[in-house]
Amino acid sequence: MKKGFLILFSLPLLMIACSRPVAEVNGEPINKKDYLRELEERRLSAGSVVDELTLKNIVIDSLIEEHLILTEAKRRNIKVSPEEIENRYRGFKSTFPSEDEFRKHIKRLGLNEEALKKRLEEKIIIDKFIISMADLFSVSLDDIKKTYEIQKPLKHPERVRISMIEFTDRKKSEDTLANIKRKGFENVIKELKDNRDMAITGPQWVDLSIFPVEIQDELKRASSGSILPFERKGSWYIIKIYEKKPAQYKTFDEAKTEIMFNLLHEKRLSALQQWLKEKKASSKIIIYAERL
Repeated sequence: MKKGFLILFSLPLLMIACSRPVAEVNGEPINKKDYLRELEERRLSAGSVVDELTLKNIVIDSLIEEHLILTEAKRRNIKVSPEEIENRYRGFKSTFPSEDEFRKHIKRLGLNEEALKKRLEEKIIIDKFIISMADLFSVSLDDIKKTYEIQKPLKHPERVRISMIEFTDRKKSEDTLANIKRKGFENVIKELKDNRDMAITGPQWVDLSIFPVEIQDELKRASSGSILPFERKGSWYIIKIYEKKPAQYKTFDEAKTEIMFNLLHEKRLSALQQWLKEKKASSKIIIYAERL
């Protein structure tokens, strides 16, 4: 009897605990349900990269900022059309491999379709608010030219045309390298075509960026025609370099639109951070840390 009484008594207590706000912004509550949903969403995207305490602080700060933005957006009469919500909903849904996976995800977050669309509407309002922080005319042609001179956008990364042999046995890699020095790379490749103890790729063009940094450095230093042995994580490689092409950068005309939008984005984020800093300083914000 006593045990049953405790179970029945604990349910109202749990409901009360979940109904208590985790924070208040100018007297308006941020409820625990929204906090827990956002926390779970961040956990899913962050994995184990961020520790729990840091994640909780990020989430509550984010919810406070969202509340301030949404309140101001309402004051400015920033609205969202049904078409915009539907487009965002379809876009979000398309990121999942199947309808079942999509349903599982929103269920895990404690959302139904209606609640998800409401959340997406808020996200669109926040996006519109950020856009309102700076317009196209806030970026001058001089700004674009200066940025281009400092850092030209990449058109094609540095590339190499290579053939590569991969081994799972060190001795075989050493014997093959010695054989290459005697007979030549192409002749040895012909002899190894049907050998299942190794993998042969190429010749083909590849971006240097696909390689680990230490191998990139070796390939950059080596000249065309070089044959280089490498060892990495229990595998051994022999790479022949046929040709090298330096990185190519976009012309100013090719890059100016990209630079303009990058600068505009930076200006908007900078203005937003300044606005949030001032808004937080002038607002009454209470965080109930024991409820997080």
